[in-house]
Amino acid sequence: MLQQEQECYQVHLEIDSGIIEKLELYTKDELDMIIRRSADILGVTIDKEASIEIAGRSRGTPRIANRLLKRVADYATVLNNSNISEEIANLALGKLEIDKIGLDNIDRKILNTIIDIYKGRACWN
Repeated sequence: MLQQEQECYQVHLEIDSGIIEKLELYTKDELDMIIRRSADILGVTIDKEASIEIAGRSRGTPRIANRLLKRVADYATVLNNSNISEEIANLALGKLEIDKIGLDNIDRKILNTIIDIYKGRACWN
């Protein structure tokens, strides 16, 4: 593999100080705790199964977990349901077209573009 291609596939960030940091994603259990806490702050109740479902589609990031929780809570409110169950979470996430690994329509379009135009390579240097 060429040096340029190797550099393209590195998955770490180099901070100004020259220190290399690795990004670590949150686990489902950690996201579950964050989602349950956020649900309390929002004043909604959520079943453990629903929280785990949202966590699984959050791509390891609390920001996405909280965004999905808010959308699912809105959907539950429209249904006049005060509790977010796993069924409601799945219905809401389905309406949002968030798949089981957390990709939405835009994510899928980006991946298809990388595959179709750049022959599957995310780097075009």
